[in-house]
Amino acid sequence: MMSTTNRARTALLLAGLAAAMPSGAAWSEAGLLPVVASGPRSDDVAALHAAWQGCLHRSFGLRASLTSPNLAADDALRACRGPEEAYLAALSVSPLLDDADVTRVRPALLARARGWLLGQRPSRSL
Repeated sequence: MMSTTNRARTALLLAGLAAAMPSGAAWSEAGLLPVVASGPRSDDVAALHAAWQGCLHRSFGLRASLTSPNLAADDALRACRGPEEAYLAALSVSPLLDDADVTRVRPALLARARGWLLGQRPSRSL
């Protein structure tokens, strides 16, 4: 059973992830400042998020010209696992989140990223 504290942390993380994913804007324009709104790590988290986005964008672009979009999206997510892990590790050191919070929402984050790669409008309810 999820405690009230865990629900609040998860809600904060989901709100930040939803804000980070564009719903029509270019992927590179998204930021993650709502999750870590202050402190010296905010810029680091935003930079890691941008690096992950850039990796996904480049990998998908290369693979989509050679194979189906679905396979290209899956390949891009696998190829960018390193930047993804760095980004999630930076999120987990936030005073608002812990490793369990990040682990819990990772599948939704990947589904949203995959949807973005395939040009699908992201869901508002993770």
